[in-house]
Order: sequence, then structure tokens, then C-alpha cells
Amino acid sequence: MVRVEGLEPTRLAALDPKSSVSTNFTTPAQSERGAKVGIRIFRWNLQAMNFGCPFQNRLRALLLGLAGAVAVVASAQESEPIRIQILQADAILRDRSQPDVQRLIGGVLLGMEDSRLRCDSAWRYDDGTFRTMGNVQLTDGPQTLRADEMELNPETQWVRAKSDADRRVQLDAEVGQLTCTVLRYHLKREVALLPSGGRLQDDGRSVEFQHGQYQAKTALLMLGGSVHMDNADYTLDSDSLHWREEVDEFSFHGPSHLRTTDERFELRCSSGEFDVETESGWFGGAGAPGVELRNDEVWLEADSVHLPPDTLLPATAVGEVDITDTLELWTLSGHYAERLERGEEFDVWVAGKPERRACWVDAGEEDTLKLVADTISVLGGLTTVWPAVELSQGDASASCDTLIWNTDADRVQLLRRPKMWMEGWLLQSDSLEWAVVENRPESLRAAGHASLMMPIDSGACYQQIAGREITGRFASNALEAVWVNGNAQSVYFDSEADAPCAEFNQSLCSKMRMDFDEGEVKRIVLLDRPEGQWKSGDADAPLLEGLNWVNAPEVKRE
Repeated sequence: MVRVEGLEPTRLAALDPKSSVSTNFTTPAQSERGAKVGIRIFRWNLQAMNFGCPFQNRLRALLLGLAGAVAVVASAQESEPIRIQILQADAILRDRSQPDVQRLIGGVLLGMEDSRLRCDSAWRYDDGTFRTMGNVQLTDGPQTLRADEMELNPETQWVRAKSDADRRVQLDAEVGQLTCTVLRYHLKREVALLPSGGRLQDDGRSVEFQHGQYQAKTALLMLGGSVHMDNADYTLDSDSLHWREEVDEFSFHGPSHLRTTDERFELRCSSGEFDVETESGWFGGAGAPGVELRNDEVWLEADSVHLPPDTLLPATAVGEVDITDTLELWTLSGHYAERLERGEEFDVWVAGKPERRACWVDAGEEDTLKLVADTISVLGGLTTVWPAVELSQGDASASCDTLIWNTDADRVQLLRRPKMWMEGWLLQSDSLEWAVVENRPESLRAAGHASLMMPIDSGACYQQIAGREITGRFASNALEAVWVNGNAQSVYFDSEADAPCAEFNQSLCSKMRMDFDEGEVKRIVLLDRPEGQWKSGDADAPLLEGLNWVNAPEVKRE
């Protein structure tokens, strides 16, 4: 082992000892500009020279390069090797067994432009690279990197930091404190790579991940592999996300799960943007569903969802939309949904498409209610459904062009030639209104060309009742009595006869009453100037004017 007083290679001259260094190894110099042992290392930056190039060739090259001049200059500045200076060391040694290595011992300080690195010892290789060891600390602007060991490459400008103990590499940055086992840091770009994952800790917030990247200039964290974040307000798990920490915005690039600590909001998606400050963003995904979002006791599923600021309530949802309660008692579905601005009430309209019409399913009662149409609008206590409406509950079903359901008034209106099938009967009219209690009919009123029909003997003939208006009363969800007002007509067959269609009673009066029991007519009372006749034999079974049988629709969720 020999001591060296000059700089290797010998072609570089030492600084003037009078200006910056002491005259021996035991008396250190105080100026940062000089090393304690009186040396400074400069790495030469070679510049390409152009000899003998004709003027016209140079001019042509200049013109061709004008368009990309700015980009080329910027690229050249970033790719240009950095210069590493030895600003301080207690001793510099060279071992004959390792002729290509200089050893810096004790209080080592290296300078790289505005960056500074301190360590206990370092090796400088003749190719310009450094290996620094023992309490290594690199300061680069607002970033401070600490590790057991760092390797510096002036050509690539990358610093590789590692430690023997788990999570001993530490990067203190504006986003917080990053800890890991291995870290690569680019001095020009101010980019840190964490290929083996790590942990971020800052002001009560912690993040763990399996691999990541930190871009200090934009305060951007790019994290992947089982990312888990704990925060005072929310918890986040993700396979891949970008986090702009300065503005607290997330970009999701893989399956992600966000939920607030008060358990009132929950989000699952695989892509999207979320602004934590304004609680807004958009979300999507490639799977089905692409997005799952919960507000209190309501779930929303869709291909994509837009969340406006400051409400955590979705504004629009597109593609395979399903809105349901957490108990799955009801579901509102379609292809497109939009939340309407009406305060804190649940106001939304849902539109379908031919292959997926809007659908409402309510399983809160004994008999499930199903309602299908092109559009369903829910505004507070008013539900409007249109057009081509179909609905069913238990054995009853109905169809119309427009349905209006006022839950505040307990009224359901079916408009534009509604039809209703119940207990084997078909009720038709110009308009139909129900009074309902807990989604069950209590009474009905059919106005304008009202009629009742029921097939017997496999449709060979029909029980028929017609008039200007029909009103009805229900008991235990079954039709109990019907009143026919205005030009009341009836054609009634003996359904219990061997030949049910052979005989019938045809009547006409101003008013009529019919009593029912389990769907069967038990009594017909003709009121106010009744007329009637009993017909049998070869007489054709009549069909009252305007009556036509239609089979009940099969109402199903499309």
C-alpha cells in the first residue's frame, strides 16, 4: 500500500497547495473547493471536432438540423456526462493489487454540479465510476438519499443505492420519506426507480408497493404491484396507479379499490382519474362491470362513471348500468344513467337500448315487481316510465305507453291504451289508475272504452264486460268487486258446463256490479234499467264491439 500525493492518471495536475490544501495528510484544509489531501478530480468532457468540412456541407447540415435544434440541445444536455469532483477526503490511497482503483478514506465529499455526496469511504475507478460506502448521503436539491452503499456512473448519470438491512435505503423528498432495499436515482432527471418496491411515509399517510418510480420535478409517483395506501380519510388498494402527490390526484391503471374510513363511499375500477381534493373524477374498466361505486346503501355498476366535484355522487354512468341497494332488494338498470340536480334526494333517469331496455326490479315484497321500458325517470317520489312499458308482479301484469307512479300520493297511472292481466282477466281502457299501498293495488279506475275479458274452453269463447268506466276494489291483493258505469254490457258463459261455450247470457244496462272470489265471478248484479237474454243452441258466441284478446307479455330483465 502506498500513499499518493498527486492525481491519477498523472496527466492531470494537482491544485496549488497554497490556495486550498494542507501540506500533509494530518492537517486538513478547510475550504470545500479543495480536498483535504490537496487534490481535485475533474472528468474531461470530450467534444467532437469537425476538420476539413466544406462550407456547403456545413450549411446543409445546419439547415437540416434547425427543425429539431431545441430537442437535440435538450437531449444532449441530459445525456452529457456529469463531472464528479473530489471536494474532500482524509486520504487517497492506491493499492498495487488494484491498479485501476483509487481509495478515498475518511470524510469523503464529492460534488456533482449542485449535488453533494458524503460517505465514510469511496472507490474511484479509472473509467470514472465511483463506489461509495458507509453512511452514504446524497443531497440533490430538495431530495436527500441515504444508503449503506451507492454507485455513481457519470456517463449514464445514474446513482444506484442499496443497503444490507431491509428498508435501509431512504429518500427524503417533498412527497415524504421513501424507504426500500434498492433504489436507482438519475441526477439530471431527478427520477428515482424502486424496482424491488418500498414504502412511503408522510404526515399520517403510508403507502406500500412492489415496484415504483418517483419523478421529483412533477411530484409524480408511479406505483405498481399490490399498492396499499392508508390515510386518515381513505384506504386504497391498486395493482397500478399514478399519484400526483402535490395536487393529490390518482390515475388508475389496474384493478383498484378505494373506500373512505367512514364507510360511506367505496369505489372499484381498473382505470380512471380521481381528484381527492374535489372528490371528483371518471372511472372505467375492461371487465364487466368496469366500475363498482357505492354511496351509503346504494351500489352503482357500469362500464364507465363520471363523478362531479364535492358530492361523491355519480353524475353519469354509461354501458351495462345497474343501480341497486346493498341488500339487493331493488335494482334499476339500463344502458345510460344520469343523476339529476334536485338536492340530496335520489333523482336519476335511466335509458336503455334495444338489446338492454331500462328495467326496475323490486323484490322487497312477497311478489317481485318487474318494470321494463325504454326510459325510467325517478324524481323524488315521482317515477315516470316510457314508452312501451311492461310490468309484472306475482300473477298480474300490465302494459302501456307511459306509466306515472307517485309514491307520495300512492297513485299509479297507466296512459295510452293500457292493458292489465290479473287472475285470468284482461282489463283494457284509454287510461288506468291504481291506488296502491306498499306496492300492492287497493283500488283501480279504468276510464274510456273500458272492458274486461277472460278466455274459457281454451279460448273458444270469452267472458266479456264493457262500459265507459270500470272501477274495482282489491282485498289481500286479489280483485274483490267491479263496478261498470255507463252503457254497461256483458256476455257471460257457464264455465262449469260440459260445453261452456254453448250457452251464454247477454245483458245491457246503465250500471253493473260483479263480485269475485279467487278470480271467479260469483255474482252479477244489473242496475238501472237492465235488459238481458239467455241464448243457446246454434247461436255463435258473440264478441262485444271493440274487444280483442291479447296475451300477457313475458316481462323479464333484458
